[in-house]
Amino acid sequence: MADLKYYDVILKPVITEKSMNAMADKTYVFLVHPDANKTMIKDPKKLAQRMSILCILIGFIALAVGIIAMAMEQYIIAIAMGIVTVGQVWNYNKWKRVR
Repeated sequence: MADLKYYDVILKPVITEKSMNAMADKTYVFLVHPDANKTMIKDPKKLAQRMSILCILIGFIALAVGIIAMAMEQYIIAIAMGIVTVGQVWNYNKWKRVR
């Protein structure tokens, strides 16, 4: 068996009429690596869920630091934290699609 990493397990989503109808029941269909077993396939879902939570947490912390920086008139830091917050929203949307 090949030494698979978590990013090698799911190859791509399967886009068919049947898989699109299954999405209504929150069932998603992916093409997976032939050497992957059930445990390997479940792990990326857990990783995506954890990454989504981490993105939310980092986003809120960056937002809080940005608000404090604005109150202290540290505008460069406030702008940087705003950029981090927007980046985390983008990351969250990316990881949400994987789940």
